Amino acid sequence: MQDLPLAETEELRTVVVKLLRYDDSLFRVYSKEGLIFGVYIAYWSPGKSSYYDAGMHTPDTCWINSGWTRNSRSSNVVEALTDAQRLKPAEIGMFSKDSTSLHVAFWHLVGGEVNTYPQFGFHEGWRGFWERLPNYVRDVIRHPFDRQKEQFFIRLTSNRPLDHIWSNPDLQTVIDRLSVLGLTEKARP
Repeated sequence: MQDLPLAETEELRTVVVKLLRYDDSLFRVYSKEGLIFGVYIAYWSPGKSSYYDAGMHTPDTCWINSGWTRNSRSSNVVEALTDAQRLKPAEIGMFSKDSTSLHVAFWHLVGGEVNTYPQFGFHEGWRGFWERLPNYVRDVIRHPFDRQKEQFFIRLTSNRPLDHIWSNPDLQTVIDRLSVLGLTEKARP
């Protein structure tokens, strides 16, 4: 296990903190016998950031604007972990840059509920503003008066396809610990 900074240089870390405006974050990487998986968590206290602002910083936007390519993408994927527990619906994809490919699952949780937006690698500046405007309007309609819920952005990454490693005991331990943040729900009988 190794805790890593969110960016490679101090200058980039400053930019990330200023852009995301979270209260706390964690980026931890686990490796064992060739399997590598990472956990990134950002936390916003109630009222700290709009749901829209926190929810737009996903691999679909941030990674693509940083030179990554989205190779595959699925929305609202539910993965059963055990007979009694399952993950909340996730956004899942595979992204690559240079010689690195990462399989990714991520969630934006608002008050413990999944909050998603259609995203396709928005541009920066005015063009990006107009591309994101329908999502902003959708957010205002979804949460017209309630802006006081805590938020988590949780991202899991792996060098192997996620559907091949969900049952890995080490990943299961991490997911069990993340369940207190609202990542899992009890399976329906």
